[in-house]
Amino acid sequence: MLRARDAVAVPTILLVGGESSEESVAAAHTARELVARLPQARVTLLVSGPTGDAEPLLERGVELAVPEPDEPGWLAARSFHYDVVAGSKQSLARRRAVLDTTQPQAVRAELDEDPIESLRAAGLPESV
Repeated sequence: MLRARDAVAVPTILLVGGESSEESVAAAHTARELVARLPQARVTLLVSGPTGDAEPLLERGVELAVPEPDEPGWLAARSFHYDVVAGSKQSLARRRAVLDTTQPQAVRAELDEDPIESLRAAGLPESV
């Protein structure tokens, strides 16, 4: 009974994109892959620039956040909201201080070629 109660039922994933539009487009592709392979997850894509066509992301249920110029304020308004914060090594490093303050409980996942395996390696349960 306890395991069922404590299981992560619907992971909330903050996917952080990079600085450039190319990195934002790549992060958008990763967001589409995450919702296709983890349909129960709630995915928020945080980017600094254009992601290409946003409509397919929104149709798949991805929340698209472009909180410039106050990204730290946006993250502060969502303190303790996410189960997982994922992105490239560089995008996570660039936001490390604000993420450590606003999402200290969230598992960090550096994504590689297979984002689901990266999330599992970081601690996302197999049951998700």
